[in-house]
Amino acid sequence: AGGRCVHDRTLSSDPRVGRLMPAACSVWLFNERDNCLLTAGHCSLSGSQVVQFNVPLSDGAGNPVAPAPQDQYPVDPASIQTTGNAGVGGDWATFGVFNNADTGLSPLEAQGASFQLAASAPAVSGQIIRITGYGSTSAPIPREWNAAQKTHAGPYQSVSATTIKYATDTTSGNSGSPVIDTSTGLAIGIHTHAGCSSVDRGAL
Repeated sequence: AGGRCVHDRTLSSDPRVGRLMPAACSVWLFNERDNCLLTAGHCSLSGSQVVQFNVPLSDGAGNPVAPAPQDQYPVDPASIQTTGNAGVGGDWATFGVFNNADTGLSPLEAQGASFQLAASAPAVSGQIIRITGYGSTSAPIPREWNAAQKTHAGPYQSVSATTIKYATDTTSGNSGSPVIDTSTGLAIGIHTHAGCSSVDRGAL
């Protein structure tokens, strides 16, 4: 399941969306919880992972560049709740991080914003879905854009049980991104699966 075989994503700087490393997934703050984030369940969460915000562009060879130490937060392994790689419609994880060792701040305190979760995914009525995250890139896209934050919006296509579908450009690394209903600004799901087809899929 996944995005179109084109690349219309643009660079972005949403302070609510971070990068999980070295898993190379996207994560996001939600519901004004200081240290709590959401991502895809298949993102191999562990205590060795670090969440990064305010991520710079990658180097000229496309290798990810870490942000400053004050923008990094180690994952709290005791906090992880996940379905693991449960497939489309059931692939999610929530977890906490420790406050930054240099600033003493939580991610929410430092970033100043979080997504609000919708109570449920809405019926399809012409909405546009935005996906913002740290997807990979390939030629002819600049190498510096690889694993840097990018965004794209496309039509909302369907909702059934715990699966939502939309035609928005994504690639590997977008796993865990928020599925944003641009008509309300609410997060209606977690992006989990992508590929060269007409739609992307996420879990509610």
